[in-house]
Amino acid sequence: MDEHKQLIVETKESIQEYVPKLIEACDTIGEMLQSNDAGWSDYMNQFFEGVNWTIDAISGIRDIDQNEFTNAPVGELLIITPHLAEALEIRDFVAAADIFQFEIKRILEDLLNAA
Repeated sequence: MDEHKQLIVETKESIQEYVPKLIEACDTIGEMLQSNDAGWSDYMNQFFEGVNWTIDAISGIRDIDQNEFTNAPVGELLIITPHLAEALEIRDFVAAADIFQFEIKRILEDLLNAA
């Protein structure tokens, strides 16, 4: 197996191991927001670091092979982010929790299925 193919395989394996943790974190963050847990902000920052890593990994794979991750809904994450920011800005934690638990979680599940 050539170097690029090996890199794709290893990166996809890492994505498949990591994204379920992000999916689980969607529920955790949603629950933290709903219960007004003060730690939600730090947890959310770590979550988005993980999301950024995942997007970068997918982009890197696509740079090598455009036939990979053709159905990955990366763009949907970019579309939903302003809605989340708006909900947090106006302190609508119920709406923010819903975005995590229903919208972002679904997108990540779809992304995992595309891996």
